[in-house]
Amino acid sequence: MNAVHAEYGNDPGTKSYSSVNDQYAPFASRLIPVTASEAPYILSGLLANEAGRQIREQYADTAGYTDHVFGMSGLLDRRLVLRIRDLPSKRFYVFDPAATPTELRKLVAGKVREDIIVANWPDLFRAIATVNSGRIEPHQMLRKLAGYPRQSNLAVALREVRIR
Repeated sequence: MNAVHAEYGNDPGTKSYSSVNDQYAPFASRLIPVTASEAPYILSGLLANEAGRQIREQYADTAGYTDHVFGMSGLLDRRLVLRIRDLPSKRFYVFDPAATPTELRKLVAGKVREDIIVANWPDLFRAIATVNSGRIEPHQMLRKLAGYPRQSNLAVALREVRIR
C-alpha cells in the first residue's frame, strides 16, 4: 500500500475504514490505501465476521455509493441506505418508467435492462455465492469488476441490479 494522495501529504500511506453498528460500536476495521474508494469496502465489513453478517441495513454517505455496490448489496440481501450529496443531479433507473410517481419522474434516467439480468443470472448467482461463502471478499470482486476498461457481462448485469 504505497499509494500517495495529495490530501494526505507526499508520503505513502493508508487510512482506516471502520464499520460501526447502531450502538456506535465498531464490528469491522481495515487499513485501505489512501487513494482507494471506500465504496467496495462497505460490504467487506458486513461479511467480515458474525456480528456484521447479522446486520441487514447499512447506511453510507456519497463515498459509499457505486452501482456495483448497490447491486451486490441487494443480491446479498442487505439494504444499502445512502445519504447522497447533490441528489437532484443523480439519475435513477426503474423497471417501469410509466409507473414512477410524477414527483420523481425528473430523476428517472431510463429503464432497467431486465434481459441483461436474466441472461447473466447464473453468473450473478455464482459471484454472490462465492462472496457470501468467504472465498473472495466483496471489495476484491468489486475492484476487479470496476477495473476493466471494457465492462464484462457480469459487471454490466450487476450494475443493472443496482436498484433495491
